[in-house]
Amino acid sequence: MIDEALMSDLCGGVAIITGATGTLGRELAAELARLHLDLVLMGRDHRALEQLAKKLSDLGASSATPLAWDLADCAGLVDTVRQSAGQRPISVMVHCAAADHGGDDEASLQRELRINLHAPELLADMAFGDMQARGSGQIVLLSSNLALLGEERGTGYSRGKAGLERIARSMIAKNRQRKVHILTVVPGLIDSPLFRAGLARRPSWQRRFLKPRLTAAELAHQIVEKGMGRSGLLVMDPRHRALRWLADIVPGWQPRWPRI
Repeated sequence: MIDEALMSDLCGGVAIITGATGTLGRELAAELARLHLDLVLMGRDHRALEQLAKKLSDLGASSATPLAWDLADCAGLVDTVRQSAGQRPISVMVHCAAADHGGDDEASLQRELRINLHAPELLADMAFGDMQARGSGQIVLLSSNLALLGEERGTGYSRGKAGLERIARSMIAKNRQRKVHILTVVPGLIDSPLFRAGLARRPSWQRRFLKPRLTAAELAHQIVEKGMGRSGLLVMDPRHRALRWLADIVPGWQPRWPRI
């Protein structure tokens, strides 16, 4: 259970969730709805966001506001989110959105970096300012196992996700409020339609790929239960903690991660 004092600190503000219509984003939004928070749901599909907002209101969200936005467009992002929040301070910010096109061309690289790094940095800075002013809050940045270990192709995803931890560490270093928490989460593999489709197309991955340990719903619940009220780095899958340890102590070693 989340500490009642922490919940009291988070109430009265708005929870921003990017990538809210994604597999893990939907489940994290549902977890926050059950905490009776006011939500701003971000994604690119307005219709899907409206449907999700209705579901979350039924689950207990105090309010659920859909905000259709492509995070590749950083111009005006902060002002638009402020408007959707109704000028209320941000007490929770969860960044789930991600782009992994797998391309090495400059256009793909720049788009992935805007979505995976630049946009969440703008939103995190905005949220951090609110949290410092009100004396409490929680930022959760969803990273990736590829951020821990790196990859040879499509580096806009791994670079961007790795940068999230640097953003979090910088905020932790200048944080002067005991009740403001900044957490980077490496969720691990998710039992999602995308993952299962990848396995179905490439049977050889059954032998090469670490399989998901948890469903998205189970993972979201653990992230909220273990992560709220915490700062630092949270690697959910112990297998990925072991792989990071190997990558750190063996120069040049990299596991072969097939791409989905």
